[in-house]
Amino acid sequence: MARQNSYLLFLVVVCSWDVLNGDILELESVGPSVITLAANKTLQAWTKGSFDGLSFIKIQFHSQFSNVSLSSDSTFNYSTTMSGSSVGMIQVLKLHQQNVTWYIRVEGTENVTAIYYLEYYFPDDPLPGGCNQVFNLEVDPSIILLSKLKRTDVWFQWASLAVPIGQDPINCELQKVRDSLTYDIYTYFLSARDQSLEEFIHATKKMLTTNDIIKYGTKVTSVSDGPNSKSLVAITSEPNQGVVYAVIVTRKDTGRQAAYVTTVTYSCIHKQGECSSQLTAVEIIVPIILGFCGLFLMALGHNYFKTTQCFFGYIFTSLLFYIVISTDPDQEETVKLAVSLSLGVVGGLLWLLFWWYYQFSTLSVFLVGLCAGYLMSSVLFFTPFGNIVWWMTEMNYSLAFLCGILIYTVALLAYYRLLCITSCSLVGSFQFLMTFGIPLRSSFRSIFLNSIYHQTMADYLDVTVIFPCNTQDIVLFTLWPILVVVSIFWQFYRERPRERYISIRPILPVVDDDVEQDNSGDSLSSQNETARLLPSRQHGYGAVPRRSNNNLVT
Repeated sequence: MARQNSYLLFLVVVCSWDVLNGDILELESVGPSVITLAANKTLQAWTKGSFDGLSFIKIQFHSQFSNVSLSSDSTFNYSTTMSGSSVGMIQVLKLHQQNVTWYIRVEGTENVTAIYYLEYYFPDDPLPGGCNQVFNLEVDPSIILLSKLKRTDVWFQWASLAVPIGQDPINCELQKVRDSLTYDIYTYFLSARDQSLEEFIHATKKMLTTNDIIKYGTKVTSVSDGPNSKSLVAITSEPNQGVVYAVIVTRKDTGRQAAYVTTVTYSCIHKQGECSSQLTAVEIIVPIILGFCGLFLMALGHNYFKTTQCFFGYIFTSLLFYIVISTDPDQEETVKLAVSLSLGVVGGLLWLLFWWYYQFSTLSVFLVGLCAGYLMSSVLFFTPFGNIVWWMTEMNYSLAFLCGILIYTVALLAYYRLLCITSCSLVGSFQFLMTFGIPLRSSFRSIFLNSIYHQTMADYLDVTVIFPCNTQDIVLFTLWPILVVVSIFWQFYRERPRERYISIRPILPVVDDDVEQDNSGDSLSSQNETARLLPSRQHGYGAVPRRSNNNLVT
């Protein structure tokens, strides 16, 4: 950094702007700057000074929604031009070169506010995009974002090693080039539901230099150039959530680092009105319903056991059929939701009827435990544990997720009351907090949605799970365990004077023949030895025998 600072005295960015009256606007900058680009005009930017000791220069422009074109040629040829909302270019310096010129124009009819930043590098630095084989520029430091449903693919080209001015580029096929470079992908989330220009400028400025990227960004993963490696990383994304993506390449032999051109996206198309931050009717109605259901389970779930059985039967059936129906990718989302929710009502009533007729204590709480176990397993795979490469195959992920469900359920199955109350507290408090998580579009709701996406989307298994953690998210994540503990203690307090568990109606008659011993206690009486194994009088189906004075009475 000391050598870089010494060159700040010699480098000046001068921008000339052609306007209708022929005036020229000149700007000088040594760091990120905000300018306004005029529509239907071409901005000419150049650097001048002494380039001795340098290797290449990188320039980048960023606008919020509008596309701009950046070219090293005034004719904007395809092989020398980059277009988009985040564009950048590297100019490898030549001997005796005194200045470098770029041309920028707006692809639209309105003026655009943009951020531009100039950075220069030395021969011992890595060269981002120096081994480009796909993109249109010879040396392309761009990051291409391929936005899909609930995921964004971050694609870049492998880097090379910088060389002194006048030397030939290093062959990218050399093994030492591949082995000496590592790549780190970083993200920075904008404030939730904040699509203002001020927030965009504030976030972008934090992710332009390598030091700022490491300081403010969140490291997602690392990759290296190998026989089976790809310069493409899939990351979770949500529409309307602004994210800044950055890639840093590190040269192992010198320890020097260089950043690719930073890219910003909202995972939506602004011109088509997809980036609206307004709440929909579903985001208002569903949280209200979940809030009432959550409060009921938290406070009275175990007390109103029949209602709880019907409710959890509804959850289990709806979730099961939604996952099954989603195996058909051609089905519309509204159809899948309508069918699964309708079948959930049937499933809840059938499960209540099953419990009312048989009253199996184990099965009655087993289903309740499965629903809570699903939520606990979702929490586990929402953490960095879920990003382990082992889970990126369908078989491994399914088995691991199922084990997470069963571990919780089986561990508490012997304690019926504890399992039922704990499950009601877990599910109820989560539903109650979703009353706030859905309207705020908090990452808290992604605990459940992340599992649904994994089980219903074929291209979601290899996605690296990462979500923003704002103040509202921290509050919701903190309140959840607190509400769970409070709910558990409250329901145990209410259940103190009650029976240990529900009374069970036996299906078959209970026969208990007394066995008598003689005074010496050595042998059974002869009367009992010759007694019938079955009573002569048969009990009716469902009759409950009772005792009176040590005798069996029906």
